[in-house]
Amino acid sequence: MHAPPSLFPLLLALLSTLALSWPLALRSRTLHEAARRRAAALASRLALARLALERDALRRTRARLRLDLELRTRAEAAQRDRLRPLLAALQRRDERAYASRARSATRAAWHAVDADGRCPAAVPEWEWKLLLHAAVGETPRQRHEALQQLQLRSRLDRAELQRLASRYRGVLTHPEFAGILNISHPPCGGRRHASMSAGRVLRIDCDGADARYAVDDARELRPYASPVRIGDAESVVAFCGEELNLLAHPLRREAAVARAHAVPQPAGGGRRPSVLVFMVDATSRAHFRRSLPKTLAALDRIAERGGAAGGGGRRDAAEGAGKLHVFDFEQFNIVGYNSMPNQLPFFCDATPEDLSTLDPAKCVWEAFKREGAVTMIAEEVHDGCEGATSIANALMRTSYLVQQRDLPDHEWWRVFCSPHIKPCCWAKEGFLNPGRRQCIGGGRELHQLMISYVEEFFATYQDVPRRWAAINTNIAHEHFMLRLGALDADLARMLLRMAGGVLQDTVLFLMSDHGTHGIWYTEFEIGTTEHQLPFLYMVLPDWILRERPEWHAALKANQRRLVTVRELYRAMLQLAKWPEAAPKSADGKLSVFDELPPTRTCEQAGIPDVYCACRAGSSLEP
Repeated sequence: MHAPPSLFPLLLALLSTLALSWPLALRSRTLHEAARRRAAALASRLALARLALERDALRRTRARLRLDLELRTRAEAAQRDRLRPLLAALQRRDERAYASRARSATRAAWHAVDADGRCPAAVPEWEWKLLLHAAVGETPRQRHEALQQLQLRSRLDRAELQRLASRYRGVLTHPEFAGILNISHPPCGGRRHASMSAGRVLRIDCDGADARYAVDDARELRPYASPVRIGDAESVVAFCGEELNLLAHPLRREAAVARAHAVPQPAGGGRRPSVLVFMVDATSRAHFRRSLPKTLAALDRIAERGGAAGGGGRRDAAEGAGKLHVFDFEQFNIVGYNSMPNQLPFFCDATPEDLSTLDPAKCVWEAFKREGAVTMIAEEVHDGCEGATSIANALMRTSYLVQQRDLPDHEWWRVFCSPHIKPCCWAKEGFLNPGRRQCIGGGRELHQLMISYVEEFFATYQDVPRRWAAINTNIAHEHFMLRLGALDADLARMLLRMAGGVLQDTVLFLMSDHGTHGIWYTEFEIGTTEHQLPFLYMVLPDWILRERPEWHAALKANQRRLVTVRELYRAMLQLAKWPEAAPKSADGKLSVFDELPPTRTCEQAGIPDVYCACRAGSSLEP
C-alpha cells in the first residue's frame, strides 16, 4: 500500500527540518559545554590569581619583615660600632682607677686584716635586696629601715652604706637604662611553639603566623612549612612571627665514642673520674652566698647525705649512692682583671699573651681526650663572636696552632654567633640584655637550656669511659647585680639530681673566674675586694679520697689558704691521668691536691699585687 502522493511533501519538509535543526542542537550543546568549561577555567584562573596575589602579599610582608630586621640589625650594629671605642676607653679608665684604688689600700682598710689575724677579712654577707630597698625604696622610712638592717649585718659604717645606696640609686634610675632595666625581674613568659623530637625532627606550631628557623650559627632564616629533620645541628633558633624559641640538644658523635673506647684502660679496671666545670662568670664568693641560698642548702645537703641528697632517700642509699665531699675555698683569688686572664690559665695553662703560640695539647680537654674521654664546652657569648671574649672563640681567633680538631668534641657556643640572636647589651628585645631575665621563649631562661644541655650530654655518653664538660653562664655578668638569684632554684635542683648519679664518678668544680668588675660597685673598696675573690666549691666522690687520703687532707687545709686557677688546672691534669700518681712538677708548681703553704703570699702564687685581696702582707691563717 503506498502513501498518498499528498503526504510526500510533508515528509520531505519534516526530514528537512530535522536535518537543519539537528546540527543546530548539537552546536548549541557544544557551545553550552564550551561556555561551562570556559567559566570553570575562568574561575580556576581567578582562584589562582587570588592565590598569587596572596602569595605576593606574603612575599612583600616577608620582604618588609626582612627589611625591618635588616634595618634594626644595621642600626644596632652601628650603635655597637659607636659604643665599642667608648666601652674600651671606659674599661681602660676602670682598670686605671682600679689600680689606683688598689695601690692606696692600707692595713687599716676594712678588708685587710680580720680581728683574728686572718687576711683578707671575710667580705660582709648581707641580702642584696636590702641594698636595693635602701637605694630605691618607695618611702624614706623603707630606705631608712633597709640601711639599718644593712648596718646590722655588715661591718660597714652607715656613711659608707649611704654612699653605696646613693650610687646604686643613680645607676638604677639613669635614663640610659630606660627600656633595658626591669628591676622586678618577672619570670619569663611566652609560648613554647618549637620542639625537637628524639629523631631530631623540628616542629613549629605557629597558628598560621610566619614560621622561620635557623640552625646553629647559620645566617639563612628558612621558612617552615612542615616538620623537618635538622641533621647534625645542635641548636635551633625558631621564630613564630617575632616570638623566639631557642632549642639545644647534643648529638651523639660516634667518632668521639670510638676514639674514647680505643684508649687502653688501666690494668685491673676500676673507675676513672670525669670532670664537670660549672662556671658562673663574674660572681664573687660574697655575691654567690647572698644570692643563692637554695644552692648553698643543696651543697650542705650533699655534704651531709651524699648520693641520697638527690631526693630518692632510702632508695638511693639502698642502691649504694656513695658519700660526696664538698670543699669551700674561702681565699680563691683572681690572677687577672677579666675573663681571659683568668680562664686561659684554668683551661690551657696560658695567658692572653701566649695565645698566638699556644700549644693546644696543653688544654685540659685534650688531656682528657688522650685518656679516653668525650668532651664538651658550653659558653654564653655576648658580643656576637666579634671578639676573643670566650675561651673557645679566643683560641680559634687568635692561636695559629689551634685547629677545629683541637677543641672539645661539642662546642655549644657557636649559636651565639648567629645573626638572629641579638648581642648584648643595648638591644632592648634581646635575651642577652643585662637588665632582665634571659628569656628564650616558652617560659624558659637561658641557664635552664644550658643545664638541660649538659645533663643530656652526660646521659648521651654514659657508656663511654669518662667525660669532661664545662659550662659557663653569664647570668651574673650585668650592671645591676639583680639577676643571679634567678639561677638559684635551677642550680640547686641540678646538683641534687646529679648527686645520686653523675657526681658519683665526677669531680665538680663549681666556680667563677672573677667577681663583678667594671661597674659602679667596683668604685668602692668592698666591690674591688669582691672582684678579687670569686667563689670556688669542689665536690668529690668518697672513693677518690679514700684512694688518695693525701688529697683529702690537702683539700681540707687549702679551704683557708691562697688558691688560684693555676692549682685547679694542675688538679684537672692529675684527674685526667688517674689512676697514675702524677709526679711532682720539676718547677715546683702545685696542685690544689697538694697542701699549700699557710704563709703563701700573692707574689709566691703569681698574683699581681693590684689583684691581691691580701695586700697587707699578713698570712691567710691566724
